[in-house]
Amino acid sequence: MSWKPERISTKVVIPIVLAVIVSLSFVFVLLTRHTTETIVRLNTAALKLETERLYHFCEKAVEELVIDKKFGSPEHMANKKEVVLSEIENLLLSEGIDGVTVDQQGVILSTIQLEEVPHFKGASGTLEILVKEGLFYGYYLYFPVWEWHVATLLHEEEYWAGHRHIKLFLAITGLVYIILGLAVLGILLRGVQQPLYKMAAQLTQNGRIDYRSGTQELDLLAFTINRQLEEIVKESEAKIERKKIEHELTIARSIQQSFLPAGSPTIAGIDLAARTVPALQVSGDFYDFILLGEGKLGLVIADVSGKGMPAALLMALSCALIRVISSEDIDLHEVLEKTNLRIKEFATEGYFVTVFYGIFDLSDKKLEYIRAGHNPPLLYRANFDEFVFLKGKGTGLGVWENISLETRRIELISGDILVLFTDGVTEAINQQNEEFGVNRLRHLVQKYQNESAADIIEKIYQEIENFVRGGPQFDDITVMVIKI
Repeated sequence: MSWKPERISTKVVIPIVLAVIVSLSFVFVLLTRHTTETIVRLNTAALKLETERLYHFCEKAVEELVIDKKFGSPEHMANKKEVVLSEIENLLLSEGIDGVTVDQQGVILSTIQLEEVPHFKGASGTLEILVKEGLFYGYYLYFPVWEWHVATLLHEEEYWAGHRHIKLFLAITGLVYIILGLAVLGILLRGVQQPLYKMAAQLTQNGRIDYRSGTQELDLLAFTINRQLEEIVKESEAKIERKKIEHELTIARSIQQSFLPAGSPTIAGIDLAARTVPALQVSGDFYDFILLGEGKLGLVIADVSGKGMPAALLMALSCALIRVISSEDIDLHEVLEKTNLRIKEFATEGYFVTVFYGIFDLSDKKLEYIRAGHNPPLLYRANFDEFVFLKGKGTGLGVWENISLETRRIELISGDILVLFTDGVTEAINQQNEEFGVNRLRHLVQKYQNESAADIIEKIYQEIENFVRGGPQFDDITVMVIKI
């Protein structure tokens, strides 16, 4: 009797086939999920790097404005914005990258046709935009100086291009698994998943990708990431240097503050107060109360042209010169003439100082003053409910060796309020590009005439802050108030 092999029961075959299909499906799903996560991480990292490059254009533009002392000028700020937008657009077009820049009014630059303004949450993050061209993935950063959101975008076709190739490869490999089994599975792991994990591991540990998989998409992605990382390293080094400079500026500001009076002198019948708020770390404004003896008090408020460290150094020099020269027992005119010659000798060309210097006789309440190019102080005659500007001819110090200065005198009476200020007060600008102006200042002095000198100054600063509504401070702000 011959032997015949029995047919395998379908009860065995079907469970085996189902087990193989389920196993392969599980493997396929698992590999696809990990591949998806890796692709998302890598693409997000690449988009973030591109966005940081756009952000760097904005930072560099603002730094140039500060260095050129043009920061705060609406015209220069607007021109610089246009230049930055053009540079961003050229960068995007030259490298074939899509991007969008949005301010408070809406989209100001876009390489794709947007039907509505993207919605951004927070200062940075990822976003998805659905337009006629399809779905775009992106990464955005918020630039607070111009209130921009800058973002780089990647079309879903490009975003998932590598992923589709990998999924197709996995699907084909899965079919081969049925024939070749676990041997082909090992090839798959070595050929696809292993390169991705090595690339991600090298990126995390070394900050760059040296591994070459031989796959065009992965190698191109690795090259792009490495190139952007080099740019980030350079920017990081620049940021470290800026941190050092900021630390030095903080020290300089502390030293500079020591040149200002520690407080206001206490004088019977007179309420004095003053305050300065720099626009940057250091200030070009200063004020001083100088006790001259014989019942006289020197009142000084000044504004150095420009901003930053040069203005701060000239501020320190001018403040010290006026204080020292005032002690020589010479008249007002001679004090400023000598100060002018010293400033002209040491100041960098193009820098000058506007000064209001007055000597107040505490016995007869008479004020002798010179206005050397400075804003005319505002005198409120409360008894007559009228305002008077303390005018007088004079030029700023440090421009010419021989200057023309006019000395004037005025008698202050009980109830008078004298307000000395720099142009940072009246030229503060709100979001509608309107200046704070003298009229608002006069209204505040009249409204709070019964408050103390310190309280009047506080009200002025509060009103300026409310007026600009969180906008940037473009100039130093200094106020001195004398109440009789």
